[in-house]
Amino acid sequence: MTSLDLSSLGLESVPPEVWELTQLTALDLSSNKLETTPFEGRLSTLPAEIGRLTRLTTLNVSFNGGMVLPPEIGELTQLTYLDLSHNGRLVLPAEIGKLTQLTTLYLTRNGLRALPAEIGKLTQLTTLYVNGNQLSALPESLGRLEQLTDLRLGGNPLVSPPPEIIAAGTASVVAFLAGVTRDPVQQWASKVLVVGQGRAGKTSLLRALRGEAFDPQEDSTHGLSVGTLAVPHPDPEHADVRMRLSTWDFGGQDIYHATHQFFLSERSLFLLVWDAQVGWEESRLHYWLDMIAARSPKAPVVLVATHLGPRPPDFPLSDLRLAYPSLMVKNLSVDSCTGEGLAELRTVVATVASQLPLMGTRWPRTWLEAADAVREHPENHVSVEQLRAIMSGRGVADPVHQDALATALHSLGDILYYPQEVGLEDLVVLRPQWVTSYISRVLDDQELDVRGYYGLFTQDHQRRIWADLDPEMRRHFVTMMERFDLSDRVPWCGVADQSVVVLGSAGALLGSSVG
Repeated sequence: MTSLDLSSLGLESVPPEVWELTQLTALDLSSNKLETTPFEGRLSTLPAEIGRLTRLTTLNVSFNGGMVLPPEIGELTQLTYLDLSHNGRLVLPAEIGKLTQLTTLYLTRNGLRALPAEIGKLTQLTTLYVNGNQLSALPESLGRLEQLTDLRLGGNPLVSPPPEIIAAGTASVVAFLAGVTRDPVQQWASKVLVVGQGRAGKTSLLRALRGEAFDPQEDSTHGLSVGTLAVPHPDPEHADVRMRLSTWDFGGQDIYHATHQFFLSERSLFLLVWDAQVGWEESRLHYWLDMIAARSPKAPVVLVATHLGPRPPDFPLSDLRLAYPSLMVKNLSVDSCTGEGLAELRTVVATVASQLPLMGTRWPRTWLEAADAVREHPENHVSVEQLRAIMSGRGVADPVHQDALATALHSLGDILYYPQEVGLEDLVVLRPQWVTSYISRVLDDQELDVRGYYGLFTQDHQRRIWADLDPEMRRHFVTMMERFDLSDRVPWCGVADQSVVVLGSAGALLGSSVG
């Protein structure tokens, strides 16, 4: 007998006679009820005797409700096809790496949180399905699988490789992991966005976190201020690591709220600052949490009460946590002048930042060098072609990897990159503050009635306010304003080429613009 099908028989264990059929080349045990039981002092679903079937080329033990493979599975060195999918729970021994003839391996929906590095020894694999698990990272050893053409990863909370690399397909994933394997560099950087109403103390809070002196005459932030904050990693295993956080301090006045959404990212930490003296309702916490939930629904949020005094910073935290279950992290109270609560906030920022998706990910060294070249480029903006040339000059020549790196830099807050947005796809902004400075000119202009219900931003206005920009760049900025619902384009007097921009209520970030 060379082939045996025992599928769908309700078996709770494999008849011991099966292990005597040493001429078997194909065995199907799928859709049974095989239980995990002790074998030779260890837990296993299949006994050590499985190792006797050394002629097997095909083995299917899918849909059994749980699977713990014994080390003896490594004796089946002739296997080319192994289906372990849909077991709900799967334990793979390191000996899986001995199955060097495998071309097809199915591990779908097994609750896997990690893959053994030994899978990288299966150099004949052409098909690997690990979709529907709990993987946050792939082993870098997969970069050795040069024959792999069909890799299924959907349904996993993966952060490494970056999602952009995964979306580009199997070849891109293998190439990225191969690069990491050859010369890895750990990336300790991420992004912190500080939001809240005007005069809530956001800028003073950031100064205090940096250890700078309190300035009672601190000017209000207009538009956006970008800086850096270095914090030590909270894990003793990384005691020598200082994480670099790009801090984005947004102007809190209503007029600037509409520009915030240019820069929101799910891979960021939000500090939502509110004034304890005016209260949580006047600080519009629901408004800000709605904004974050709409644009960055998986981002962590830390609420920080400032301006402490005789009025206690109490508010219905439990109700807010129920309303925004995916956002809330913790509520803290900080006095930037006296330093009260500052140490606890630093600890929380470091802890949450260390858990952000991009923090600590390993990149190929060429990626880091290319990223540094982009950050150091002196111009405010470049074309996509110029960006690719900068990256190619530092060893990142694959267009797929260039796109993934650019998207990662966008998430880190280094650049603005919108490859899927019509009208914005050809320009890369290397200095995000540069954009907000020009948008702020429009919002602050006295001739435009932006602070009322709407304002008309004609081409004459554009030429006056943005006189130092060429016409193409003016059109790009108008497109960006439209993309983020800050404005709508409408015909003026029925003549299409004399169109104007209708500026919507700048305080209504989540509302629609005037049509």
